Amino acid sequence: DHGNHPWRPLPANQGQADVLRYYQSLVCNCPMKCKMYHVHGHMDRYLSRAEMTPAEILNCYCDALAGDALRWAVANNCYINRFLPGEDIVVSVNGCKITGSYERAITRHWGEKVGRAHYHAKDIIPQE
Repeated sequence: DHGNHPWRPLPANQGQADVLRYYQSLVCNCPMKCKMYHVHGHMDRYLSRAEMTPAEILNCYCDALAGDALRWAVANNCYINRFLPGEDIVVSVNGCKITGSYERAITRHWGEKVGRAHYHAKDIIPQE
């Protein structure tokens, strides 16, 4: 749905929102009109190759290539910049970029700090 309606805002609790926002901007700026459709991933776990559609087979190849690229990046300590093109504002907590719900990440961070202070005051856990 994100590719077919890139002008729609993402839900506040959308996971991987940073990547999806970048994807939407690519679709909006694409000079060609295209129609996106969802392909269920990892269908090779459930279907034989003969039973899969061409899109599902292509998706399996893409999954394999992505896995190879990820293993190479880890082995060679070579990663992309965590900031995506067009990101004017980046929100982070403790130096970690928030890629999903800001509210959830900030609430979790606050809850951990308050909870740790509470249990430290009762000599249950160390302060850290």
